[in-house]
Amino acid sequence: MATAVNEIGRLQGGIVIVEKGKVFDSLPLPIMGLLSNENCDKVREKVEILINKAYEMGVYRDIDPFITLSFLSLPVIPKLRIIPRGLVSMGDYGPELLK
Repeated sequence: MATAVNEIGRLQGGIVIVEKGKVFDSLPLPIMGLLSNENCDKVREKVEILINKAYEMGVYRDIDPFITLSFLSLPVIPKLRIIPRGLVSMGDYGPELLK
């Protein structure tokens, strides 16, 4: 995990896959850590490589791992959120940090 985080920091945002402690491949997202400045064909190619590698590493094929992770980190999800302090459940009485 530290290798992935360090690579994302080096890239100034992006998507990274690490295998056996080494960066397998990455997609830099230098515009606010969310957008690429490459053309869409190059980005699509890279995303396909990354997704296929994630599937090869055991991610279920019925989900898109990067969209799923991106979605979970959004604080606007009504019931479940990931914030810097951890996983939060939004219940009837407000947020509850899950352990």
